[in-house]
Amino acid sequence: MDDRSSLALLTDLYQLTMAAGYHRAGLAERRACFHLTFRRAPFKGGYAIAAGLADALDYLRRVRFGSAELDYLRTLSNADGSPLFAEDFLGFLGASELRLDVDAIPEGTAVFAHEPLVRVEGPLWQAQLVETALLTIVNFQTLVATKSSRVCAVAQTADGKPEPVLEFGLRRAQGIDGGLAASRAAYVGGCAGTSNVLAGMRYGIPVRGTHAHSWVMTFPTERAAFDAYAATFPKGCIFLVDTYDTLAGVRNAVAVGHVASNDLDEQAMLELKAAGARIDTWGVGTKLVTAFDQPALGGVYKLAAIENDAGVLEPRIKLSEEPIKTSIPAAQQVRRFSDASGRFVADAIFDVETGLNELSLIDPNEPTRVHRIDDGLAHEDLLVPVMRCGQVVYDVPSLASSRQRTRDQLARLPEGVKKLRDADRYFAGLEPDLHHLREKLRVAHGAA
Repeated sequence: MDDRSSLALLTDLYQLTMAAGYHRAGLAERRACFHLTFRRAPFKGGYAIAAGLADALDYLRRVRFGSAELDYLRTLSNADGSPLFAEDFLGFLGASELRLDVDAIPEGTAVFAHEPLVRVEGPLWQAQLVETALLTIVNFQTLVATKSSRVCAVAQTADGKPEPVLEFGLRRAQGIDGGLAASRAAYVGGCAGTSNVLAGMRYGIPVRGTHAHSWVMTFPTERAAFDAYAATFPKGCIFLVDTYDTLAGVRNAVAVGHVASNDLDEQAMLELKAAGARIDTWGVGTKLVTAFDQPALGGVYKLAAIENDAGVLEPRIKLSEEPIKTSIPAAQQVRRFSDASGRFVADAIFDVETGLNELSLIDPNEPTRVHRIDDGLAHEDLLVPVMRCGQVVYDVPSLASSRQRTRDQLARLPEGVKKLRDADRYFAGLEPDLHHLREKLRVAHGAA
């Protein structure tokens, strides 16, 4: 795809019909605030790894309505054949430039349920329009980066030294774009390399690979095939050992090196380690790039505030019978607290406008569950400015830096939160004023 091409139509139709409705009602230019969050950590784990921000910013740079986009929209019609979009609305789109302010949590950061990974503020129709693309980019890459971090956590020697994990999933990925995004996110999550050569060129990821079954089948014996491959690449080769008989293949390959690649994920790797397998490099494909056991993060994008007639941002809430699905109102920031050793203690979600005034945090799903933060702890605010008035203001880190950030973040998480099964819950709670605002709006809208 031409990197200069517009991506304005990378959206669901309803985003455009709502924009047309906002325009007709005189609401399109009202300032609004949306948050991109997720409700549960994936894979029944205790955390997620934020990813996809660089691609999200690339998308936002390319949201513009040129003649090609407008001409296509003119072809859309109602059931009676009349134009779906009025000419004055299409003229409005063509004359508009993106004027969004965006704040986001950097890639490679450990994140938790209900925390805004991205905060978008600006004209209502624009903040609404970008929902679909931001969700598809951030949801998928966060999911794969998290899966990668779990796989890489298992790939360690008994004394804690990392064993390389190679991402081999391109041929099983969900299309070309999915394969590139998965390779990128897997590297952020901790993988040491990829078989995807285009991802290597585009993102600077080290490329590694093996050979196909056809290589072995070309030679009279498996051993002859391995010898020939090793002669071609004497300083680094990985053998595919299951063309005829896996155990025999391993015996033939063991003279050169050890590698495992067979529908692996963190659970299968744990079982191999428990069985005493002596493996020093892991190739993980299908179950990593497709996030096989949970193929969607379930991230959401919800309106949190909109400008009223007085020009003031007024909080909004989406209600549900399930507390986990009730949104959090107001423009938000996340503050992370650490103890003297640098270990993460808890996160506070608070209203940007009113600030963080109390340190007794309240669980968003279980209000009776409260966590008190000690005074004087070191802290940092996680959401940083990445776009102002449609212009990128963020120096995107290298992918290697984001990968290192993942490693540093995981080292600072409590051990129980990182468990693959029955993980402890990290406390990411609401500042009391924000909790009370949420409750006030719930009551105002008739919630029990």
